[in-house]
Amino acid sequence: MDLSKYEQETIINYNEEERTASVYTHSRKLRSKLSKIAMENSDCQILKETDEHSEFIVPKKWIKVSPPKKMSAESLARMSELGKQRMRELHNKR
Repeated sequence: MDLSKYEQETIINYNEEERTASVYTHSRKLRSKLSKIAMENSDCQILKETDEHSEFIVPKKWIKVSPPKKMSAESLARMSELGKQRMRELHNKR
């Protein structure tokens, strides 16, 4: 059965008492990454693998939510100037 991209979900489930989390995913990239980790690390266990989805148990401390890093106004201005300089150099080579 082919699922739409919308239906190909990843569910991470954990509670406050246990030290592990379950990960159910259709994401090929995440499945591949967790399968590789499970082969090398006993903290990650494969519960089920099919052609469509996989289920894993991982340490809860591996689950992270981190916002993107913001660049300072100074860093943005410096990057902008470097980009402009590079474009001038490329234009002058013609």
